Amino acid sequence: PYLTGVVLESLRLLPPVASVIPKVPKTDIQLNGLKVKKGTQIAISPYACHRNPAFWKDPLKFDPERKEYDHKDLRFLPFLAGKRSCLGQFFAQMEAKIAITKFVLSLDVDCNLNDVDQLQ
Repeated sequence: PYLTGVVLESLRLLPPVASVIPKVPKTDIQLNGLKVKKGTQIAISPYACHRNPAFWKDPLKFDPERKEYDHKDLRFLPFLAGKRSCLGQFFAQMEAKIAITKFVLSLDVDCNLNDVDQLQ
């Protein structure tokens, strides 16, 4: 679960998709009470959504223990959402976990238990 949190937080702060291809309404519409005239380009920025304090507590903090990820409410969009979401998103997340695991296992860590008392 912690490694999953590291991957999800990394995707939240640095999403692989910068913005969604803009959509252009053919008629005047209303979005959350805002009037949008026909012909106006509408785009969603996962980068901006993932840093919005209205959606995230302490949005600029890297917190792998964050429990706020929910794909249903569309505030977490690293691979977009709906029928046009990335087909490889689960593969990409698994690949990231494997890469991080291989990197950590390649480290040569020397732990001297006698030094633990000095850390406190």
